[in-house]
Amino acid sequence: MYFEQITDGLAFENYCAELLRANGYVNVVVTQASGDYGIDVFAERDGISYAIQCKLYSSHVGISAVQEAISGRIYYNRDVAVVMTNNIFTQSAQELARSSGTMLWDKFKLEDLEKSQKYFGKNKTYRNGISTKSKVITLILAIFLGFFGVHRFYVGKVGTGILWLCTCGLCEIGWIHDIIKIATSTFRDGTGLPIVK
Repeated sequence: MYFEQITDGLAFENYCAELLRANGYVNVVVTQASGDYGIDVFAERDGISYAIQCKLYSSHVGISAVQEAISGRIYYNRDVAVVMTNNIFTQSAQELARSSGTMLWDKFKLEDLEKSQKYFGKNKTYRNGISTKSKVITLILAIFLGFFGVHRFYVGKVGTGILWLCTCGLCEIGWIHDIIKIATSTFRDGTGLPIVK
């Protein structure tokens, strides 16, 4: 299973988002790293909106994760709260989830989702929640041609690449900002996956 190889929380969030997309969920969005009110991914399917918390844990996931997911669902006005994990849930977490209508997707559910589409065996562009675009190439393009947005075209951000081209890298500020983000591995490709290798 692919999730067993993931060691980074942000990579796990991106893995969960890709897994949802592969299983027919739409409008799948990974939230910002901070200030997300406990929700890591938004998704929709069959007219139902989901607020999803992703927990990459080495031990059982407890009741606090369910409480955060419930709070986030209410804050973002979503229909269903979900907690996804690479592990399993404690008894108290399961009890709260039952009484609140929160869905708990443990490692066995993730295995089922992976198998149901056979997506991860065929898709060469997915690599454990990390972009297949080269960080070195992206950084070189940003340093030497980023003023014209070439690095954004390379990673699949065509819309903002055109914007960078027309505004000289958003008056150089956006260009410098991108270089810093790429160098610190916080820059994302057009699909939302972090460019880290």
